[in-house]
Amino acid sequence: MIHLVLHLPEEAILGGPVYMRWMYPFERYLKRLKDYVKNAAKPEGSISEGYVVDEALTFCSRYFDDIETRFNRPDRNDDGIHRTRRLFVFESQCKPMGKQSQVYVEKNIRDRAEFYILNNSPEIETYLNQHKQELQLRACLNPNEAHRNDFADWFFEKIYAMNRVHAPEVTHELLSLASKSNIVVSSYPACIVNGVRFVTHARDVRLKTQNSGVSVPGTENEIFYGQLQEILEFSYLNDFSVVLFKSQQVFYVEDPSRDVIPIVQTFTTVSQYLNETEDDETVEESADEETDEGNDKSSETGPTESPLIKPVLPHSLSLFPAQPK
Repeated sequence: MIHLVLHLPEEAILGGPVYMRWMYPFERYLKRLKDYVKNAAKPEGSISEGYVVDEALTFCSRYFDDIETRFNRPDRNDDGIHRTRRLFVFESQCKPMGKQSQVYVEKNIRDRAEFYILNNSPEIETYLNQHKQELQLRACLNPNEAHRNDFADWFFEKIYAMNRVHAPEVTHELLSLASKSNIVVSSYPACIVNGVRFVTHARDVRLKTQNSGVSVPGTENEIFYGQLQEILEFSYLNDFSVVLFKSQQVFYVEDPSRDVIPIVQTFTTVSQYLNETEDDETVEESADEETDEGNDKSSETGPTESPLIKPVLPHSLSLFPAQPK
């Protein structure tokens, strides 16, 4: 077997990719022909008869427009009919799956989710900048925090004041976005986005295959990895809705018992991850600094947020982290 490795590069150069010349397609087709055999005494005749029947049905199915066939059936992970919206956040192509459950989200989480939706709406960027300018004129001590906490209420009053004077730029979608979401949120165990199926970690625990991993690019092209905890659908006025992922950030670290294979560990904050890494002195120093900063800020702004919150959307689906427990 060791000597075989020496010939693999030459085989790849001469023959190309291995999937272009392996025997798996032929083995699958032989299994299909074997299924045609209904009479073990006449296997050749059974194969011929089954092949002719299959070809005849395939030919006739091309002329059936109102019957689902192998040529017109939808994909397994079909998103459904694409909805045309003016606002980007309402145009997300997402198809929830599984049993729907109504949940009450805590106010702080709902406020963070609504601000995330507003902050990732390019159509209202003018209002976002206008609110920031007003905060700068008022000389706020922490304008970023005030912008996160006060923009939703300011935007609500701004849009409804414009609606009372029948401003032409106030559409039904913009009015629905400013009215905030419903208190009751729909939760799903799975959904399909852009032809990809996502499931929550609670559902993956019972399965051998895992499909609850998500990632989002940062502002500097770094990748943040997360574990999908909940799929929440926030409902707005006029039957508009936005689906958000609630995830918990994970870190890929080296397994001390192995040389190459990484393992996944889950942490609530970056400070906790740095504090539990004691091999590198530089990491220990940065962990102490970040822990001290987190303790100083915790009395003013609450728990330190995970860096998974980023104003970049990889698809038409938002992503924000779970609250530290």
